[in-house]
Amino acid sequence: MSGLRCSEDALNAASDMKRNKDYAYIIFGLVSNHIDVISKAPRDATIEDLREELSAAAKQRTGRYVIYYLPTDSGEDKFYFIEWLPDATPARTKLLLRGSRDHVKGTLGPFHFYHEASEEDDISYEALERTRQGV
Repeated sequence: MSGLRCSEDALNAASDMKRNKDYAYIIFGLVSNHIDVISKAPRDATIEDLREELSAAAKQRTGRYVIYYLPTDSGEDKFYFIEWLPDATPARTKLLLRGSRDHVKGTLGPFHFYHEASEEDDISYEALERTRQGV
């Protein structure tokens, strides 16, 4: 573990999301040597909205973690833990976030699926479906 901890706000936001399903997604990032909430999207937000927010993070050369809520037709809700590390992210930041991933995922979780993303095409319903199917 790299030593990164989740803020109380991050812990509460993740817990509230899984319990109440108030958000489509929550984006977390590195803030002052801990993981904190960057943004919360309303339930009507789309995967395209998430892609836009992560694209903006890529332009800032930073990575993100995301909890993404995907309701299904069968009524079985699914939560994805997404690690967003675009190629332009500095090596030190990538190492820090990758090294903390399992700890953060375990602290904010549990999750049904883990999804790695490094480019915009990785943020789509099709990409999440491939992850769900184990492809």
